[in-house]
Amino acid sequence: MLHSQRLEQLLDLIELTSSTNAFYQVKERIAARLQEILGVERLTIHIIGRTEQQTLGLATSVGFSEALERFHPSSELIPFENSPGYMQEAMIHGTPVNISDLHDSSLAGDEGELAEIEGHNALLCLPLVARASVVGAITGYSDQPIPLSPEVERLALTCCMLIANMVDRERVILDHEELHEQL
Repeated sequence: MLHSQRLEQLLDLIELTSSTNAFYQVKERIAARLQEILGVERLTIHIIGRTEQQTLGLATSVGFSEALERFHPSSELIPFENSPGYMQEAMIHGTPVNISDLHDSSLAGDEGELAEIEGHNALLCLPLVARASVVGAITGYSDQPIPLSPEVERLALTCCMLIANMVDRERVILDHEELHEQL
């Protein structure tokens, strides 16, 4: 049952990411689907700025209270070096970062205060990689440690690849349109 449910969720995400090149039009649906796939209570998607390559912005979130805006403002891009340590780690190395206790992790940074407000104690941060370039990160937050079996990790990274390729396609189209307008 669980295997067929995950397959169905993955197929839904494949359909969603291949049906449009406009990530920002379907980002909430993508986040909600990922929340189900990862089995987390809260989720964020951060995207690297298209023209400001060393910046990161909150694209969408699911399951958070209004306190999130204080820690990850959606209206501004932040310098990459000011992003949380776990996010930097995932994006620099291109591998998942799974923290089972935010209070005992040096990578958590100031997330401890947000964790206390929201009630989560664990997180899983996954890089979004397209054409060997990181375009963002997805972070799932949970009250309990997030089990990351090889099967779940592979599924999660496949989802991230689909989303990263969608973001990348949208950027290529925008770059092409801007270049065409200049000609």
